[in-house]
Amino acid sequence: HTGTYIETSQHKCDNNILLTDFPLKTFYSKCKVVCLRNFKESIVTLEVVESEISKNSMVLNEGENFIISTGWGLNHKSNEYLSLSPSFEPKLMDWLTQKKIKILGVDTPSVENFENPYQPINTLFQQENIY
Repeated sequence: HTGTYIETSQHKCDNNILLTDFPLKTFYSKCKVVCLRNFKESIVTLEVVESEISKNSMVLNEGENFIISTGWGLNHKSNEYLSLSPSFEPKLMDWLTQKKIKILGVDTPSVENFENPYQPINTLFQQENIY
């Protein structure tokens, strides 16, 4: 989230998976990046992400690392940084879960919709072989 930390499934699930369980090389590898330029919406949708992927002739394969940039990180000094940050729609999170993304990076403090919580990170972490 916004380049501030890395979390494992232990943050959301009842397990003993720690960052120290991973070699450092796990966290420096190639990834695909989608930049949603001039993004002003409150919800990041699958349609918007797929459109940007398509515009860039990119293919997101199973097990890859993926970063979604909304530009929201530039608001980190705002009083509404957390409360007004864009959330990610369930359909997008389901799609990312099906892709079995190895590492997901975002520039928002959360992907959760605080008004209508649905625990998207739990869904990602609960898929097979996700840490």
